[in-house]
Amino acid sequence: MAGRGTAERTDTLEIGGGQAGPATSYWLTKAGVDHLVVDRRDRIGGSRHDRWDEFCLVLPNFTLLMPGMPYDGDDPDGFMPRDDVVKHLSRYASITDPTIRLGSEVTRPAATDHGLVAHTGDMDIEARNVVPATGP
Repeated sequence: MAGRGTAERTDTLEIGGGQAGPATSYWLTKAGVDHLVVDRRDRIGGSRHDRWDEFCLVLPNFTLLMPGMPYDGDDPDGFMPRDDVVKHLSRYASITDPTIRLGSEVTRPAATDHGLVAHTGDMDIEARNVVPATGP
């Protein structure tokens, strides 16, 4: 951490802002756990932004259950296309307001005596617990 100044500290760091990021943040918030979700992208939705245009869910829409927000669309037996999945996740994040920092890629996570330090492009984040919620 030399030359980077003081690291930010949190109890739990979650790496990944796709579907699991806001959902885990929901439960950590309910449990009163200090946490931070980071994602390298500049918007919620994880790697779905990187998928082909024809991507769609392989399970019916009603199975896209997020904690605190059940599916409430008008086509529960349909198969949501990629852009609608991203909109659904963005809507969920706007409702639950997860503790998330977008545009912050973890490049070098390293173990410490007290947990982990995650090196990002502009700062370090120290955490006792880490939830890796990243895709490919």
